[in-house]
Amino acid sequence: MNVLIQVKSSTVALGVEMMLERNFDHYQIYMVTNAEEAIDFIQNNEVQLILTDSSIPIYDMEINFRRYREIKKDIQILVLGDRCSKPHEFQFIKSGASGFVSKNCTEDQIVSAIQLVISGQIYMSQNALIHQNEKSKDGFLIPVKKLSKREYEVFKHLVDGQTVNGICELLGVKQSTVSTLKTRVMKKIEVNSLAGLIKKAKDYGYTES
Repeated sequence: MNVLIQVKSSTVALGVEMMLERNFDHYQIYMVTNAEEAIDFIQNNEVQLILTDSSIPIYDMEINFRRYREIKKDIQILVLGDRCSKPHEFQFIKSGASGFVSKNCTEDQIVSAIQLVISGQIYMSQNALIHQNEKSKDGFLIPVKKLSKREYEVFKHLVDGQTVNGICELLGVKQSTVSTLKTRVMKKIEVNSLAGLIKKAKDYGYTES
């Protein structure tokens, strides 16, 4: 498996590389310093995971993630950086990341985050999940950890107002595939209608009110 590390600091890059080598014998690790180098590498090599720097502005990050997935749709992206606020962590995921993990986490926590993201799931810290739950009046917690990466993409597009046909075009998949994913999302989020899904997404910070 090929892992691409995209960070500005050579010290951080070296530390991440050593951590990966200790825990993942079968990973091939490559390093770049910016989005253009990352795009060039992805175009010419098979890459399953990108570990990227949280210091990139959110707007630029969202553009970069979109460009990466135009080249390879199923690439996983884990944001690595300093401790951030819990709403900021949600913003990374909204921008297209598969999760955020702090450099202040233990090595075991970082390894667990990588394993979860590689499996196609969304990684969120326990603190972020607690923060989200604290916003609830009835104790409900949107189970994003239960959504696959593809299901989360459909979830995000639905709450952003996209139609099934629109999502088909964005993801480059058949209508039947999106319809199936939509059904799975509704079941996991425990709602019976699109309106209910959007309301819960707004209530718990996944989209603007």
